[in-house]
Amino acid sequence: MNGLVNVQVFALTSPIALRRHAAAQGTPAVLVIPYGGAIREPRLTVFPREDRDVPHGARLLVADQHVVARCPGSGGGPELADVLVTRRSPGRDMARARTAGVLRLFPGAELAVAAHPGGCVALCRGGPELDITGAVRPARLGSFLYGWIVAGTPLDELARVAVLTGTVGDGMDELAIGGRIRFRLGVATWRAAS
Repeated sequence: MNGLVNVQVFALTSPIALRRHAAAQGTPAVLVIPYGGAIREPRLTVFPREDRDVPHGARLLVADQHVVARCPGSGGGPELADVLVTRRSPGRDMARARTAGVLRLFPGAELAVAAHPGGCVALCRGGPELDITGAVRPARLGSFLYGWIVAGTPLDELARVAVLTGTVGDGMDELAIGGRIRFRLGVATWRAAS
């Protein structure tokens, strides 16, 4: 997941079936199940190759295209990116330093993600630092967070939801679960140095 990425975020108004094992085929998806806070309906984020029609039992909140780039990278990718993914770090502190560093270097990016052995760290401009564990692919995680921001949902709501990853078929009425993601808010809010 590098380059131009499609993301659609739906509010689900009808139940979605859950299966335990992710299907090899289907569209990558992230299901958010609220259990407190401002979000009242489950949300399904999908990463289709092209925009999908709004399925029965869902309301489209946002459809977005954004650029994800590896950093360091070449060919103008990081300079144009909305989401930056740094190389894997040996630990959480190094991951945090790398994400902060690339956000300083590339002021056009909204957020940066770095993997480390215990999970990932994500830093968003003007938002809280996020510690993430679970079934995480850094680039997809960055796209999920970007869609969350574009949908106008505060990042601190991620502390009050259950998040499942997997795939959905054409009808988006069933999620084949591949794993779970857990978000923990850090105490720091990232701001660019003046």
